[in-house]
Amino acid sequence: KPGVNKQPTLCVAAGKSGGHLIPALELAKRWLNENPTGRVVVFSNKTELDATIIKQYPWVSCSYAFHISTFYSKKFWRYPLIAAQVAKAWVQSLYYMWQIKPTHIISTGGLVSLPVCAAGRLLGSTVAVYELNVVPGKALHALAYVATTINIVFAKTRTYFNRSAQAKCTVTDYPIRFNEQDCTLSKSCVREQINTGVFGQCSQPFSEERKTIFLLGGSQGSSLLNKLIKNLIITEPALHTSLQIIHQTGSDNLDWLSFYHQYNVPALPFSFNKDIHNFYNLADGVVARAGAGTLFELLFFRKRTLIIPLVAGTTSHQCDNAHELMSLHPSIFSVLEQADVHKNQTLFNNAIKQLLGLE
Repeated sequence: KPGVNKQPTLCVAAGKSGGHLIPALELAKRWLNENPTGRVVVFSNKTELDATIIKQYPWVSCSYAFHISTFYSKKFWRYPLIAAQVAKAWVQSLYYMWQIKPTHIISTGGLVSLPVCAAGRLLGSTVAVYELNVVPGKALHALAYVATTINIVFAKTRTYFNRSAQAKCTVTDYPIRFNEQDCTLSKSCVREQINTGVFGQCSQPFSEERKTIFLLGGSQGSSLLNKLIKNLIITEPALHTSLQIIHQTGSDNLDWLSFYHQYNVPALPFSFNKDIHNFYNLADGVVARAGAGTLFELLFFRKRTLIIPLVAGTTSHQCDNAHELMSLHPSIFSVLEQADVHKNQTLFNNAIKQLLGLE
């Protein structure tokens, strides 16, 4: 009977990026461990990435995907379209919530969260939102009005909310998807798996004598990191015999295989891998953007990392994440600014040599 559901049900509202969706699903997994008779329903964006991530969690009972375009503050002519998409998703969310009758809703942000959480709150569900960056995004500021609780991982984040929202804030740990057992796999075992094709094709075999750098561009890749590593290989031939690379490219893996093979550099290009903890274990150093999930995973694995935070027209939250964690853990994190490496490739080359002890 619609509207009547005695089974404990958790709704997850997040999407458009792994940084939103993966931690939300990890939180859902914890809830399911505490509520083994419950079920989890996911609301996400209608993208291939969201669908791929959700498939990695077979305990998700069902999922709904809404098409909501990306919000760009300067493209004001798209506002009516986005508003219409959000309104349609809100009506659909009301219908689904009336049927599902969720016990609880959690959200880690993203525009798709707004209609889902608003509909659920209207129908009486509790709503817990999680802000995983130092500076709250626009969606989180809006969600604060309907949230029952606001969970933050940086104490500094509280200062960016208004007084009523601050009263809802609680500092919590980042929902890491790994546990201590994930840190135990030996480097030799990971190298063997790479060389036997477990994670995909590599340009040539990895070896114990080389230093391993993990270039972590995020689930959609990073054009800047791709450009920097390509220029490093081209301009630093002395590194060809001492370096091997695990490279999250975002796409075009065959092109990257050809490139690395041309320079005789062992490399494993990939776009998405659910067992990414293997790569953390093998890495001697990491180059990454500054998504909160990436940074807290690197902190968990205690990997020395060169951070190049993304600065985009709509947000600079990665800079805040990077500098806050570097101030708290200077032995692990160092930061190079995006504008600086754009102008001077040598800064990146020298930082990599220092990171790996190849000076």
